[in-house]
Amino acid sequence: MRWIFPAGMTRQQEILASAWVLVGIQLVIRSWSVLRGWFYSDDFIFLEDALDNRLGLDYLFTPHDSHLMPIGNAITWGVAQSGTYNWLLAGASILVLQLVAAGCCLLMLRTVFGDRWAILVPLALYLFSTMDLDAVMWWAAAVNVLPLHIGFFLTVTFAVRHVRSPGLVTAAAGSGAYLIGLLADPRGLQTSIAVGLVLVIFYTAGPLWRRPWRLLRRAWTLLVPIAVLSLAYVAAYAATTTSPVASETAEADSLGTARTMLGTSWLTSLVGGPWRWTTDNPPMGSTDVPPVLHVAAALAVLAMVVWAVRRSPRTTAAAATVLAGQLVVSYLGLTFGRALALGADAGLLMRFLGDSLPVTALALGLAVLRADGATLVAREPARRHRPWAGWAVGAGIVVLAVGCIVSTVSFVRPWHEPYPARAFVENARASLQRDPAVIADVPVPDLVQSGLSFPNNLPSRLLQPIGSVLRTSTAGNDLRILDDDGVHQQAAIRATTNSERGPSRGCGYRVGTKAADVSVDRAGVPLFWWMSISYLSSADGEMTLEIPGQDSRTISVQSGIHTFYLQGDELFSDMTFSAATPDLTVCVDQVSVGEIVPVG
Repeated sequence: MRWIFPAGMTRQQEILASAWVLVGIQLVIRSWSVLRGWFYSDDFIFLEDALDNRLGLDYLFTPHDSHLMPIGNAITWGVAQSGTYNWLLAGASILVLQLVAAGCCLLMLRTVFGDRWAILVPLALYLFSTMDLDAVMWWAAAVNVLPLHIGFFLTVTFAVRHVRSPGLVTAAAGSGAYLIGLLADPRGLQTSIAVGLVLVIFYTAGPLWRRPWRLLRRAWTLLVPIAVLSLAYVAAYAATTTSPVASETAEADSLGTARTMLGTSWLTSLVGGPWRWTTDNPPMGSTDVPPVLHVAAALAVLAMVVWAVRRSPRTTAAAATVLAGQLVVSYLGLTFGRALALGADAGLLMRFLGDSLPVTALALGLAVLRADGATLVAREPARRHRPWAGWAVGAGIVVLAVGCIVSTVSFVRPWHEPYPARAFVENARASLQRDPAVIADVPVPDLVQSGLSFPNNLPSRLLQPIGSVLRTSTAGNDLRILDDDGVHQQAAIRATTNSERGPSRGCGYRVGTKAADVSVDRAGVPLFWWMSISYLSSADGEMTLEIPGQDSRTISVQSGIHTFYLQGDELFSDMTFSAATPDLTVCVDQVSVGEIVPVG
């Protein structure tokens, strides 16, 4: 990169300038990727929860789906209060966190390895790898993962400074950085494992079995607070958070998850993969590596490992130990967590590797670069003039760059298109603002919001940020219903059973001075049902619906011809209608029971 810099710059200035150029390139790519995206899935739940709560400790420490995430809650609360579906601010929060994380990564690499050109390699891996692309594009994941990265980079930075020159300032800074990771996500606990291994293996001398005690004596002002914070966090987590998967029968597919998570997603992301993503759940894609490229990626990674071992076998083995500690914990967390519900395919979702990317970048440097002040340092062979080596490295960089670009663009493209959740919410918002109506509060399509998230898949929750224009109900006259595209249409009942026509000619079932008994076929009533009552009323008023064994319901009727819709559960066959308003006469034409659907 030297040719783009003015003459007279020192070597250190050239290295830093090059590093910030890489950061700038990444920021441009991420800006293009993120700002054209939108909210998805858990993002809507975060907005709903933020609108329901005041900012305070109770809200900040309320877990979401097994994640205790005060930092993420604070960010989402601010975005929710800023306006209706304010993606510009949500996307900006991702970019700011990404810029801070990139700066902290550079700080860590400079602290550990000094100012040398080679630190641009692990920096570039962190900046451009697809390993965290899934987590960064999805706002709900980004507000957890990126603060987690920041906490990790700063913890390593101050921990290394502390073991080099112990002091209260570096101990306090390291403990504070570790706390950032804990407040970001439960995976912040993993930072203690990676940092502990780095300090014991690379920065402590003597027999391996004595090193932990020596390290504790030397850096107790840092390690004791980290241990206390870890125990306090575990206690708080256990008291507030339940397991994300409640299953007594599911069995962990250990080998399958290892194959998908480590053998596919992690391995291919090291060399610019996976190049192709699935498209069955837009906009979210999981790795779908072409077999030929999968084999090529495995061979490329094997070649890099062989080169690193030949260059510096001891540090390569040590760095592999640090990395293995991180990957094993992530793998176990996935295998006995999400994979119990999603199966081995959970390993194909890159976001579950988001916390492993910083450790992978650090381990890459530790394997082949001399760590300043370390007791175990990489062997740097004597320089030899090999003209072909430069061309080989250049070709490799080009291949990796092309792979990263292809993988990134192919993953990001669905986020820029009107994917089901985006189109549904935007259409519903426009439809209700153009033509206000009361809509039936029934689950939206699964591709918009998973049925597993109930009741967050109801319009009353999903569309809550719309504000006062949103009116939903499970009972009312002439309800509308959102179709699969999010546009509200007239509701109707897809009947599984209907009442017989009433005995009164021209009126059906007459409800007034006397009650009217109506029956349907019990065998046709679903357990969870909707009912439509078509009627002609002499005036506005109320009538009562009695179903044996259930609470009575009050039905508000309007003058003229209308249809009243009602949601309920439990099987029944008989019902009784009676007027609750004096001098009110209602002609009930027909009662239909079944599923509520849009007409048109």
